[in-house]
Amino acid sequence: MASNDVEVKLISQCFIKPKSRVEESEKPRYLVAGDLRWLAIRYIQTGFVYKKPITNDFDINSFVEKLKQSLSHALVYYYPLAGRFTTVTYADEHACSIHVDCNKGPGALFIHASCVHASVLDIVGHTSYTHPIIGSFFNLGEAEVIGYDGHTRALLTLQVTELKDAVFIGFTMNHSIADGTSFMQFVSSLSEIFCSENDGKMNVSISHLPIFEPFIPEGCNLLQKLPYLEPNKIISRLVDDPRVKDKIFHFSSSSILNLKKKANLEWSEGLGKISSFQALVALVWISIIRAQKLPAQAMATCVVPVDSRARFNPPLSPDQFGNLVVPLFVKSNVSNLVENGLGRAAMLIHQGVAGYDHNVAAETMKAMMNNPFVIGGIDKKYMDNDKINMLNFAWASKFDIYGVDFGLGKPVAVPSGKIDKKDGMVVVKAAYDGGGSIDLEVSLCAESMIALESDQEFMEFASSF
Repeated sequence: MASNDVEVKLISQCFIKPKSRVEESEKPRYLVAGDLRWLAIRYIQTGFVYKKPITNDFDINSFVEKLKQSLSHALVYYYPLAGRFTTVTYADEHACSIHVDCNKGPGALFIHASCVHASVLDIVGHTSYTHPIIGSFFNLGEAEVIGYDGHTRALLTLQVTELKDAVFIGFTMNHSIADGTSFMQFVSSLSEIFCSENDGKMNVSISHLPIFEPFIPEGCNLLQKLPYLEPNKIISRLVDDPRVKDKIFHFSSSSILNLKKKANLEWSEGLGKISSFQALVALVWISIIRAQKLPAQAMATCVVPVDSRARFNPPLSPDQFGNLVVPLFVKSNVSNLVENGLGRAAMLIHQGVAGYDHNVAAETMKAMMNNPFVIGGIDKKYMDNDKINMLNFAWASKFDIYGVDFGLGKPVAVPSGKIDKKDGMVVVKAAYDGGGSIDLEVSLCAESMIALESDQEFMEFASSF
């Protein structure tokens, strides 16, 4: 296709507020340490691609209007998503706090667009690299918006883009208000409302009610303060590296099973069974280290997300809304990883995950709340430590992403937008064929990507589109 054939055209845009007044929306929703970390990180962006019905009676305008109505009902339950951030300063403490003013601003942003010369195969077909036009299906391509911009920008944007043979629904949500679990909870609730018509009327009840009261460990305060008077001046923004390419690698369910077996056979020192997740992370870690040609004496870091909700005793409800995912850092000398193989790397991942129990989760949460910080801020927390040798995983395979239905059946693809993808970023998602199969969205510099595609051990288990 010529580039002008895939131009995304704006049809209309508007703001959506909750269908009815929500009494709880009068209260501020404070951002706690787990939320404040993401102020310099771009919004979550996930899209759902649906084939148009074969029949000719599909009307995109009627679909868009129904989705708007569904969103207005969903915002009654998810009312903070219609608000904006507000900063309160404490001059005597040289500090500030940030909260969601649920009634500030015009609401969530809804965009209707078209790209009718593009087809499903053009956008998410068997191509070498992720099609660059996909970024324009989220917030019309404004990917550079970060968490702090929630003071003036919508916390939630929903864009419906009509393709030649499909409909792309792109969700963009502020990462300082939600992690992947909360994001999918909202999307699933919206889908549930959309499909709930009974006798021509929309049933606005949902199966799972979000819990917006922040989880505060004993001994910590609800009011979390950053040690800055003007947080906008400490925020640094990611500059995209033009050398970085995105590519999807597919792991079938049988391939994942074989990978798990291999990892367990290579490591038999009685430390517990290595899971499919741990084996996959280990393979990707070793393979990317080889592809990046890191020095043998260097330290390599693998960052694996862990959902604290399930780690507490008793566990928190999965309906707890906010940012409860914490990064688990696994480190090793490069030569030890490469020389000792898959089993050794998987054991390191296993030990790290197994060791993240209730006590560690509680202490980690308390430490964050007693010393809130911003990832990528001027205090150089987290991302700037050994970032050249750091592999970051975003794990979304536990979510039923292919169960999200907007009256058009099962989505044919669930691509990510132009989030904080950088050299060494891996997004893990359940694959279309189900049964435990996995898709990896890998971001690497072009030279490293070519090396990864030629890695014999990696490609023994993976297939590329």
